[in-house]
Amino acid sequence: MKKYSLLLLPLLAGIVLVGCEDACCLDDTVNDPQPKTQQPPVAKILLNGVEIGATAECTPGETITLTPASTDSDGSVIDNIWKIDGAEVSNATIVCPDDKQKKTVCLSAMDNDGLYSKEQKCVTFTAKATPVIPPQPTTTPPLSIVEKGELTGADGIFFDCSKVKDTDTIHTYPNDTYLYGSNTPKDIKEVTWNYTYYKADGTIEDGPNTKTQSDYNAAGGHAPGTCKKWFHLDNGVAKIEFSVTTIDDDQESNTTNYSYDAASGTLTQK
Repeated sequence: MKKYSLLLLPLLAGIVLVGCEDACCLDDTVNDPQPKTQQPPVAKILLNGVEIGATAECTPGETITLTPASTDSDGSVIDNIWKIDGAEVSNATIVCPDDKQKKTVCLSAMDNDGLYSKEQKCVTFTAKATPVIPPQPTTTPPLSIVEKGELTGADGIFFDCSKVKDTDTIHTYPNDTYLYGSNTPKDIKEVTWNYTYYKADGTIEDGPNTKTQSDYNAAGGHAPGTCKKWFHLDNGVAKIEFSVTTIDDDQESNTTNYSYDAASGTLTQK
């Protein structure tokens, strides 16, 4: 009996030792790794395939469609939540606001762990500034305005052209010296008279004649700066046909035709 007892002791000792080693291996405080921290998604917005910043300019009335490009480092994005000016919407299609107005679009993302992005991604759209286009010079023909002046007796009459004027809204040469006209600045540079005298029977008494005034007119003792042309009425002159051609500083020209009846004293624009 003692003999068998001595033989079993080593075997029992081995069983105890093996059992101890297995218990140590099952200690989760030694062998299990630390649990991982779940990461929230990151919200991103694309415009025409390019990630957009916090501000952007657009053309008033332009339709803009934004697309989400949110990411999640440890899972997947399952939802994108849009807000336009604080109101939740189903998509991010907006119309660019008018000048001096703004429109803000924000995006939040949610991942498969139920986590939301820590920060919203927002972009504020403002209208592009309307370029200021300076007014363009307009070149329009001058006006050849002539009025009947004073008779100088039976031998002649003056016709007054002081109302000849340039009609441009913007003058090409605003600092240029002027010649005639009633507007400011006065940009008429030349007045040309073409005239023919007729007798009562319709025959030509004299003409055609041309007189160009390219400087101040002091004819007939009138003060410099007046625009007048004197016509004679002697030798049986019954009618005077004449035209007035005016040239302004832009080289625009205008011609007006007139007829003067000596018997009635009537000046008619033709």
